[in-house]
Amino acid sequence: MHADKIHVNLLWEAKVPLEVVAGQFIGRGEALGPVGRIWLSTDTIKKRYLSLTQRSGRYKEMHA
Repeated sequence: MHADKIHVNLLWEAKVPLEVVAGQFIGRGEALGPVGRIWLSTDTIKKRYLSLTQRSGRYKEMHA
């Protein structure tokens, strides 16, 4: 789980869209996409894996 959080947050900081991080679920635990994590939606990423801090460069950009 920690590796998934690191994966998601590093890609988010690099401005990779969450849809790309989620990948395209094709069934039976398989997905398409270069960095996809086989989640069914970006909601899973937002609720469980994306953990931003106020020190984040992207966080600062969004709230400037």
